[in-house]
Amino acid sequence: TLKDADPQGLVDGFVVRSERNSTTEYIASLDFAFRPDAIRNLLRRENIPFVEEQAPEVVLVAAVREGGKLARTGSISSAWLDIWRDLDLKNALTPLKLAEIKPFVHDDTLNMLITGDDSANRVLASEYGGENVIVAIAEVDRPAGRVHVTLAGRDAQGPFNLKRSYRIFGGDVGYAMELAAVISMGIVEGRWKAVKAERYGGV
Repeated sequence: TLKDADPQGLVDGFVVRSERNSTTEYIASLDFAFRPDAIRNLLRRENIPFVEEQAPEVVLVAAVREGGKLARTGSISSAWLDIWRDLDLKNALTPLKLAEIKPFVHDDTLNMLITGDDSANRVLASEYGGENVIVAIAEVDRPAGRVHVTLAGRDAQGPFNLKRSYRIFGGDVGYAMELAAVISMGIVEGRWKAVKAERYGGV
């Protein structure tokens, strides 16, 4: 638990990244900039370990499968890509560079990734010009009321393959996909933190 801290001394400023409103609500995404030295001093004073070394950039490809097949177009594909675009990927502890699906990436490539076949990582490295490429594969399963997301490829810590499912509440597929993207980004960041925090005795 943090002791009382005046946030005014920690914040350097903010900008409105996106905003929208209706007759009943206003929604905005704000980017806050913090004073690095003030944050470091606060965390050190409270004996809270922290990781601030940024990972090497990783290419992230947002893909959608429908009926077990890669969907290159359609509302779900567009929504999944837009959701990732709305996240602050560049300034994250594990920065991600969003890339579209290249023509050479086919159903076979995704199937190899999902099953953990390392040859798919070599295909992605060749196509995207670097060894660190992750594919975030989303599949909307309406009968089960779930969005299934597979993260597969290679990040700054090495190869990995993880599948998680997210409940669709009230039929709101968009919200489930947003939640999935935010948690997926947190998973990549968590992998980096777990290794870098070893200097503090682990997490």
